[in-house]
Amino acid sequence: MKLLSVLLILLTSQTLMAKTSGRMVGPFMLISLASHTSDGVVDGTPKRLYELMNVPEKPSNMGPGKALSTEKRVLNFVCNSRGQDAYQCAINIHKTQFSQISPNKASFEVHGAAAQAIFAEFHSENGVFSFRDEENLFAIEATPDRFLIVFSTSGV
Repeated sequence: MKLLSVLLILLTSQTLMAKTSGRMVGPFMLISLASHTSDGVVDGTPKRLYELMNVPEKPSNMGPGKALSTEKRVLNFVCNSRGQDAYQCAINIHKTQFSQISPNKASFEVHGAAAQAIFAEFHSENGVFSFRDEENLFAIEATPDRFLIVFSTSGV
């Protein structure tokens, strides 16, 4: 849960202005999904993602949270409940042979056993997991054989 705290603290200033946002930090892309913004806008995206994560909830200093990471931590998901129906998620995509990262977009795609391992961490229907944020800037498309995450400031 240390990773949860670090990622969420790093993204706090950015998420006050946007519901879904991303920025490059060295060799990785940090994507943030926030349920509440400083201008009062409410977005249900992080709560939906939190509920779709098929991992146990653990306590942290930021509130109850769920976290998952791939082998060698090339992809990390951290979502937490901040109370009063406020949720925040941080997705960290490291630059590897499985990802493409630029200042305004990022993608991560794996197949086979690696895809199956991540796919199992989400509740799915009929062997398919499909998720999009309300702003259409972030998406996950997955089956047991393929796992894809896409983020773009111009839409996915």
